[in-house]
Amino acid sequence: MKYFSYSTFLFFTVGFVVSVVRLFVYQHKLMRYLLKNHTEKWKELTSILDFGPGYANSIRGMKFLFGKEYLGDPEVLRLKVIVRNSFLFAIMGAVMVFLSFALAVAFSPK
Repeated sequence: MKYFSYSTFLFFTVGFVVSVVRLFVYQHKLMRYLLKNHTEKWKELTSILDFGPGYANSIRGMKFLFGKEYLGDPEVLRLKVIVRNSFLFAIMGAVMVFLSFALAVAFSPK
């Protein structure tokens, strides 16, 4: 049982890391695409108070990511769906890593 528990933890950890890397890669692609093709939306998403564009504003970014707005551009829609799914997989992966670690520790021989 010990081997199975820790191998499950390792399996979910690798899946979580892959999900997070995929999330960062596609989030970067989305923001780069917005910068190149929809500059005003990029400025809106990356501005914080009066500091100007280029900063990370996760509240506006999440609203855009989970909202229905796609600027009439199918590439923006495609990238949003990939980033949204990657974000949800990363959240689920984090939960599974925690649960598998907790179970591995709980059921390991004392």
